[in-house]
Amino acid sequence: METYIWRLLTAMFLLLMAAVLAVFAFLLQDAVFMLGLCFYGAVLCALIGITKGFLVMIDYHRAHKDEE
Repeated sequence: METYIWRLLTAMFLLLMAAVLAVFAFLLQDAVFMLGLCFYGAVLCALIGITKGFLVMIDYHRAHKDEE
């Protein structure tokens, strides 16, 4: 059970980092390089976080389905 919690926490952390990077991208609109770096970092963190969250939920569902 603990592994699922930690894996979900890391997925939520990645989503939080995506939100922070999106705010930085908004604040640093004038600096083109930093805007691109923050934007692509936010997209990458969001995609990895969402994928990791779905995989954890699927794995948790499969584990509990096998117990029944």
